[in-house]
Amino acid sequence: LAHRLESVKLLPPKGFPPNEPSNLGYITQSAISLPEINAPKRKRVFCMAVTNKGLSGALPTSWSAAMDRAAAGLTLDDDASAPPSAPARLIEISAGNIPDEAKSPEAGDPALFPIEDPAQSWNALTIGGVTDKVDITDALYVNYTAYAEVGDRSPYSRTSVSWENAPIKPELVFEAGNRALSPMGTDLMAGIDSLSLLTTNRDHIRQPLTTTWATSPATAQGARMAAMLMAANPDHWPETIRGLMVHSAEWTPRMQERFRKEKGKTRALLLAREFGYGAPSIERALNSARGDLALISQATIQPFVMPTKEGKKGTPINDGPARFHQLHVYRLPWPIKTLEALGEKRVALKVTLSYFIEPSPGQFAPKTPARYRSHGLRFDLQHPLDNEEEFLARINSFAEAQEAVEAGETPFLVGEASDELEEDEEGSAPSKASDPRWLFGSNSRSPNTAGSLHCDVWTGPGAELAARKTLAVFPVAGWWKARTPKKRYNSKARYSLIMTLKSLDEDIDLHTEIGAEIALRLAQSIDT
Repeated sequence: LAHRLESVKLLPPKGFPPNEPSNLGYITQSAISLPEINAPKRKRVFCMAVTNKGLSGALPTSWSAAMDRAAAGLTLDDDASAPPSAPARLIEISAGNIPDEAKSPEAGDPALFPIEDPAQSWNALTIGGVTDKVDITDALYVNYTAYAEVGDRSPYSRTSVSWENAPIKPELVFEAGNRALSPMGTDLMAGIDSLSLLTTNRDHIRQPLTTTWATSPATAQGARMAAMLMAANPDHWPETIRGLMVHSAEWTPRMQERFRKEKGKTRALLLAREFGYGAPSIERALNSARGDLALISQATIQPFVMPTKEGKKGTPINDGPARFHQLHVYRLPWPIKTLEALGEKRVALKVTLSYFIEPSPGQFAPKTPARYRSHGLRFDLQHPLDNEEEFLARINSFAEAQEAVEAGETPFLVGEASDELEEDEEGSAPSKASDPRWLFGSNSRSPNTAGSLHCDVWTGPGAELAARKTLAVFPVAGWWKARTPKKRYNSKARYSLIMTLKSLDEDIDLHTEIGAEIALRLAQSIDT
């Protein structure tokens, strides 16, 4: 084994009163610090399968904000005016469970049971449930049928389909077990052995094995996968591990069937709020097959800067307000000849951008995401009708439009509905005003979109992608820029960018040509 388990008891001892909900953030941050004090150099992923039962909502709370602080590396003693004093942390939280007493068809309605606090945390990786368990072998339930089909959402798992202006939650789903439907079609039974997961028992002498179900074991599986990735990639940041897990996820055939029935980008986002980005694969996260090219970048960016001028005594003074500062440009080493030779045959480019925000101090229910996050990052791909200069000019115009909104000069209009096209329109040639080939589209990456992880898939002709050689990572507004007294406007932030390129219609070798291109670039950089 390449990883181990540590345990910190978050709940009060038996016979003691429950923890006050207002103290849960402080208690959890204290619990996180205990193993770190014991072994400060050990890499770890934090797994919490405890939620605030009965409390759900899209807006941040004191507990979810505490999780965001902890993930960003902020300790209990850190002030918002100073950068984090601890390393970033990967935290996984269960989405919460649909109550056992829920009847059919209630348990099948994804809007009735929203995700529970603190799983709305922006930085935490929220884990929901899927199930492949449909064969009932228990003698008492031979006349019952499995409630969920193979590859569908587990009937224990909550969703965020009723949320607006909130992060997509859960991001990932793991096996959570199924429930049994009575012959009358009304009653649902939870905890059926053959529909549950096998696990070790605390009474290991008399009964070493037992069963478990719902989003608690699903979250444990997520923590295991993260630990395996950390062990295999010790130089990867927590942001990167989170990004790799999400990037490796795929919708099951059952989920894809639902997508084909529910066409359009808005409905695709609703399905993502039920299934997340799908079920992840440790093999896909660890390996890149010969026909599936993977690129990973870990980088640091300064989103904003405070302009200065010379003061009366010759010392620089602020000449605000703070402005947008850096954008990162990736000139992608696409195998141009190979892609052009594909013509109209399809390729898929998947892009995942993962970073951690610092939550706004003392503001747990902000009116807009920009008031809660320290900063936001987005990505955009060069349009085939743009040259690189035009593409970067469009990104800069986008930043200027944001600053005009902040100054109250104009409402924010970016034509986000322009790529909300029906399925039969997506084969048409895109214009500069839209990019309909993305699965979720610009609405999932607009400045007003919440969350600190953004994932999308571009699908289209290989010859078209050959002309799209540049990708940009750029900032959107946050409190670092707006709250000048905190003096965080010149702060830097880390992010991980993950891209995979694969051919959908033909088995081709993408590695050879791109390997030669990268080798050439390295040689040129050494020569200069």
